[in-house]
Amino acid sequence: MDSYKSLDNREKEAFLDVAHFLMGENRDLVERVLDGFNDNGFQCLQTLCQKCLVEFELADIIRSRALQLKAWIGV
Repeated sequence: MDSYKSLDNREKEAFLDVAHFLMGENRDLVERVLDGFNDNGFQCLQTLCQKCLVEFELADIIRSRALQLKAWIGV
């Protein structure tokens, strides 16, 4: 409860979106959906993970990072 209370309003909305609509989805999809609702879904998702409010499987994290790297280097 303390972790949730320490979130700002944007992060609280992101948490509720994940909890209600995106439970069980991979990290990349969740991040893209959150980006559609606010200007920095990635940062919200990072905060939720750091506060242990959201977890993803290691494979999802690796896939997400690989896609980001691929976009960054322009491949």
